[in-house]
Amino acid sequence: MLKQLCITLLSISTFSFATIYSDGEDGTVGKWKVYDNKPFGATISNVMDTIKKSNVIELKGDHRRNGYILNAKKWNNKTEKHLTWSMNFSEKFKITVYVKTLSGQRTFIYTHENNDKGFYKNRYIKIGLGSKSMNGTWQNFSRDLEADLKKYEPSNTLVKVRGFKVQGSGRIDDVRLENNLPTNKVSKISKNTISKPLKDALSYMYDEERLAKELYLSINQTQPLKQLYNIATQSESKHIDAVNELAKEYGIPTLPQITGVYEHDEIQALYDKLYAKGISSKKDALEVGCMVEVVDINDLNKYVKEAESSNQKDVLDAFNFLRRGSYNHYWAFDNGLKALGITEGCCSLGDTYCHTEYPKKEHGHGNGKGNNQNDNHYGQNKTHEQGEYGERRGHRRGMGRGEGRGRGQAWI
Repeated sequence: MLKQLCITLLSISTFSFATIYSDGEDGTVGKWKVYDNKPFGATISNVMDTIKKSNVIELKGDHRRNGYILNAKKWNNKTEKHLTWSMNFSEKFKITVYVKTLSGQRTFIYTHENNDKGFYKNRYIKIGLGSKSMNGTWQNFSRDLEADLKKYEPSNTLVKVRGFKVQGSGRIDDVRLENNLPTNKVSKISKNTISKPLKDALSYMYDEERLAKELYLSINQTQPLKQLYNIATQSESKHIDAVNELAKEYGIPTLPQITGVYEHDEIQALYDKLYAKGISSKKDALEVGCMVEVVDINDLNKYVKEAESSNQKDVLDAFNFLRRGSYNHYWAFDNGLKALGITEGCCSLGDTYCHTEYPKKEHGHGNGKGNNQNDNHYGQNKTHEQGEYGERRGHRRGMGRGEGRGRGQAWI
């Protein structure tokens, strides 16, 4: 089964998801830019980190005198207000997060200091992460921005998160915003109520969703294809998050995400086999996509029945969500093969991988407003295919203020 860019993720009644702004896995510096290059010489690189065993972003300059911004355009994220990131710094640093509140603009400043300065100059909120945050090891940080705001301005409310900057030299990874739902909206089911077959299914699907993302990104480095990159970055990480949230809910252990390393022997063997095939040619890479998605759907068909028979709605919803995504991915790879002149698409691989019965993705109608000709050209789309798992976006052009109709890529 399969699923990993920066489309706003889905809100589900039982899960929280994330918009990923930077994770280094594509081998590029993404949308990082040097915004303060005085003194001259600041650099941003994508490097393989031997500790994490994955690609990360390395910021290198003259300590805090140089600055780096993630995505020069404003994030303007109105739905996700829980910020997380990983970093490895051995020197003083400053992480700046810009937000809009009901009382105007606010600037969070997170530093290596041990104490908070709190709210000052009617705009700034300075919070110390502690001196251990610059001890030269990888550490994960998580901030509830709404809570940080209300600690110093109880009557204020966060409206949207606008941007993220770093001053200082070090390595950073997995910058994301998450949507943590209120606890009264989270289904609190005892960990003892889930059956062992479903626990095993969640554990297996976690590995299988990781395989999809990691395999597609790894093959894409040798055989770059939009299908591989878009599906991995726009969908697969959402699928991983969905399964991982349920795994945590029910106390199911999962391995750290180390590319190409899996708990289940079948998944490990599949990754090794398909990677060797996928790097051979673009045709082979697209065929691997067909194969992975069919394996994914076959497993999900089995696990959906198990969830139905156990009357485990949260797990059933998640598995149906994953399966809908895999249908869409299958047809994306099928179309990619046909574009190469393989007229039978995925069916060229034989009966095992020929599934004309799979539902095809639906194109939604976009309703969105453009403030001017350069304004946001995305429209919110709601389709039957996505059901309760949220909305996807349809591309459109907005001229002045108007309604846009668009056709949205359904990578999810």
